[in-house]
Amino acid sequence: MKNVKKIGGLLSLTAVLVALASCGTARNSKTPMSSDSINFNEKYLTVGDLSVTNKEVYNYIRQSASATVTNKINQDLIKSYMDKATYADNKALYNKSLMSSIFSISKIEDTKDLEEDDVNDKAEAFVKSFFKSTGNILDKDVLVNIYNQFTSFDDNLEWPAELIENRKFSIAERLYAREYLDSISNQEKILNRETNKMVTNTNYYDDERIEKLYKDTYSKYNQTKAIVVRFKNYISAGMAYEYACKALDVTEPNDENKEEFFRLLYNYANPDKLPLEASALYSDDNREKTVFIKDKDNSDLAETYSSDLESFVYDVLEDGEFTSIPRNIGGTYYMVYRNTVSYYYGNGEGEDYSTVKALNKDNLGNDIKNIKGDTVSLKEMIKDIALDGVATESFASTLIAERLKYDVKSLEIYDPIYESTFAKNNSNYSYTTNFDDSLIYKLTYKIDDTEYNSTYSVTELFNDLNNISGYSKAYELLSYKYVLSTKLTNFFTADQVKSYATTAKESIANFKDGKTSYDKEIGIDNYLIAAYGLTVNSNAEEDLKNLLFAKSMVQQYNSYYGFFKGETETEGSTFVDDNGLFARLKKYTDRIYDEFFNVKVNHILISIDPVSSGTHADPDKYIKQLEEVNPELVTKFKKGLVELANMIALEKDIITVDCKDALKFLADAYNKYDYELKAPGQKYGSFSDFKDEYSEFNYYLTAEDLGEITNTSVSNYVKEFQDKVKEVKTLIASDADLKKKVNEEGNYFYDPSNATYDDLCKTVYGCHVLNVYYYKEASSCKFELGDDVFAKTGDEYKRYQHSQTIIDKLSSSTVSEDVIVYANGYSSEAKPSAEQLFIYLYQSQNGTITGLSSQLQSDVNTYFSQVMSKYTSSDFGSYRLIFQVFGYDKYNKDTLTFSSAQFKSEKDL
Repeated sequence: MKNVKKIGGLLSLTAVLVALASCGTARNSKTPMSSDSINFNEKYLTVGDLSVTNKEVYNYIRQSASATVTNKINQDLIKSYMDKATYADNKALYNKSLMSSIFSISKIEDTKDLEEDDVNDKAEAFVKSFFKSTGNILDKDVLVNIYNQFTSFDDNLEWPAELIENRKFSIAERLYAREYLDSISNQEKILNRETNKMVTNTNYYDDERIEKLYKDTYSKYNQTKAIVVRFKNYISAGMAYEYACKALDVTEPNDENKEEFFRLLYNYANPDKLPLEASALYSDDNREKTVFIKDKDNSDLAETYSSDLESFVYDVLEDGEFTSIPRNIGGTYYMVYRNTVSYYYGNGEGEDYSTVKALNKDNLGNDIKNIKGDTVSLKEMIKDIALDGVATESFASTLIAERLKYDVKSLEIYDPIYESTFAKNNSNYSYTTNFDDSLIYKLTYKIDDTEYNSTYSVTELFNDLNNISGYSKAYELLSYKYVLSTKLTNFFTADQVKSYATTAKESIANFKDGKTSYDKEIGIDNYLIAAYGLTVNSNAEEDLKNLLFAKSMVQQYNSYYGFFKGETETEGSTFVDDNGLFARLKKYTDRIYDEFFNVKVNHILISIDPVSSGTHADPDKYIKQLEEVNPELVTKFKKGLVELANMIALEKDIITVDCKDALKFLADAYNKYDYELKAPGQKYGSFSDFKDEYSEFNYYLTAEDLGEITNTSVSNYVKEFQDKVKEVKTLIASDADLKKKVNEEGNYFYDPSNATYDDLCKTVYGCHVLNVYYYKEASSCKFELGDDVFAKTGDEYKRYQHSQTIIDKLSSSTVSEDVIVYANGYSSEAKPSAEQLFIYLYQSQNGTITGLSSQLQSDVNTYFSQVMSKYTSSDFGSYRLIFQVFGYDKYNKDTLTFSSAQFKSEKDL
């Protein structure tokens, strides 16, 4: 029995049409179907009375497997390199390839950029993608552990064997390409095999080319020593300037005092950073904490500051120059002193290749450590890097194509579908007149004096294709047979069914008349396989009609939500949740009810922008920076945030305008004006007094109305903000007076007057002070006999007690053949009942909801719409159809298998 998770990529109905070339030569139309271990007439998958054979599954996969065969031929053409492409001998190549594919790591430094959640997300996404493309299931945690232990591309990492095997061909291609390039890189001329003439070798690297390559590629990196001082505004710049002048007893900076002047400027303008020491202006410590040592082209400067400033430092100033007064550069005031810019030769990642400032041919002989740690000449180093950049899989593909064209002595492809495809893409291929019933192809080629022979058997191809998509294709075929055996066929008119028969007949006729893109020589059976994946079991037209009809039914399955509900539903029966489907839907609806909230929120964001750059700091990260400077600043910073939040709360209470306008007014007043505080209990006389007290931090206010936030939409916000909204919602829900204040006065400010720093809502954007101006309770779906005031004429039932619900339209047009089930719209609890969900789902799909009162419809929709949208989606439709075919009660959630599904033993496949 197979794990149901093997069934991937379900219900992919797109026929991959293979363009095939015509040829007048007598051609084979037989299909190799002989295997030493596979009985193609044996059943592959059986569920009840339905089954699909190995042959049907194999042929269904064959229609889109030409690339598999071509790739296998290409692998055989570089078999010796496939043998060399072991992980043990090529760790760096494998590790680079896999780390890049999984975690987007192209250099060691990139590992510092990924947070734990990012690592997990990337690993999980790769596992899903790998399963979809190969059918192999990987353990996400294994990949995460590999990332955590990764320190170098030369590490011995315990990759899963499936990953190594999957990447083996691309590694072999790189080995092949690199070995070829090494063999010709010293030749000015090489042989063009097509013209049999010597031509210029574009991969020839002499000293002159290496010198030019080195200059063009590696000489652009520089080390910059500069002191850059950014000011909050022109006034603060003037204050800093006056301070430095006074300290040095000068009127302006000059060549004698420039470094000390700028050191004093920086320390005055950045009280929350470590002060610069005169003895270590350009030390490595300052590289980490300030801006003074930068590499232009792998640059931190452009990231930390603007491109205008970068251009000013590098292109306007010369070594030793400085600005004598504050200058507006890109909208911000700066003073800049540029010490030196020194060019060196390296790889842009801190690896210095040379100690000389000017490159000439003599320097190319200098010894240097290459990326493998070997001592080589600088010339060899640059050449090695250049060749490695050319030795790509794409370049190898060109070489393999040449090998196929000039070195193959014999290639015989026995499967007509693959032979036609291959011939179209390789004009020098000659159709074979031979046939081997057990082989897909046989290949013989010769390199120098060595002859290579390889074959690809039917068994090997079946196993390769089966591993990728055999189980999903088997399920797909079985689902087609299933729908053809059910009442769902009654949903289609006679004209629709006739159209499938017409399409089948015309398709076959067009092939026989040579009016399709497929070669007539492959025969009708292979045409139906190539175009539709169809195995003809009785009559070609009838079989194709049934396949087209079944595919259409599966595509439209989601339109018939009531179909396949249960076996006991008959005309006039009452609701019975046969397969527990609505119990499952209710479970998820109950969860939404329990988590329900609906509030409207506006807020003031207190952001931290120490130097008015427009970039707001993460409070927690900013605190870590302050801890290195002065722990007392941390205490002051936290105290300032709490005091400012409290000021906003107090002041807002005395403003009588709409709460949204009030918050915007306060934000503008704080940022732009010298606003006098008016609320009782304020510690400061004005916002300006507060800003003077906490001038180091440059708090900035932004007012924003977020509108309605629900238990669903709250997930759009960062977690800390989600948690605070939920906390406020819970606070209001537990206090009747607060509910009244919010809903009647439209105004409740989340008061932080007794809060500590830890109580505040902090996100990466800053600190949020919330105001909730609307609150809605969860609505009750309780509806009992006494609530149903509308009697149904001539019946003992009340209007909503015995509601007619169409669950199975047996005909697309005849109403009299509909199956009606009576369901009860009552519920004795606040959460929606299974029957209410049943009524809402089926009646909403059929048109008007008559089984629920209008208010109840709204309430049920509130909790059920999210669940229903999932249930009625195409993805969930595929999921529902799986359970319909295999049986709802046959699924074991612990083993993830269906007891009804009987697969052929894997060892026999």
